[in-house]
Amino acid sequence: MRNWISLFDRKPTPPAGSLPSSEGATRAAASATGASATPPPIDWPARLRDADGNDEALLALARERAPLEVKLAAVTALQTEPALRQAEAMFRDHDRRVHRLAKQRLAQQAAVREARERAGELLVAARATAAREQI
Repeated sequence: MRNWISLFDRKPTPPAGSLPSSEGATRAAASATGASATPPPIDWPARLRDADGNDEALLALARERAPLEVKLAAVTALQTEPALRQAEAMFRDHDRRVHRLAKQRLAQQAAVREARERAGELLVAARATAAREQI
């Protein structure tokens, strides 16, 4: 019975000599030049090194079809809050681990910024207190 059902599941195969013109031309060109259909491998570590320090380049690298480790490294290398905010929004819907990392890094950057602002206020208050006369 299984063999009978599998007859209906198969897609019809075209005869050997009747390839569509675009497929036939592509295969003929590839076989004539001896080129393979696979593109050369991408050197992701070199691309990460080239983009280091440039948030725009790191975001562009993270947008590409890169492996997960490369995306995580690109988001880790982002330095500014707007770039992290953009990465967090970009990966919100599809890459959970990258989104989580971007969100954590954004929260860290915001905490550092707020701590620096608060430190400035505390310095001003400390100077004002030191300037007052002692009792």
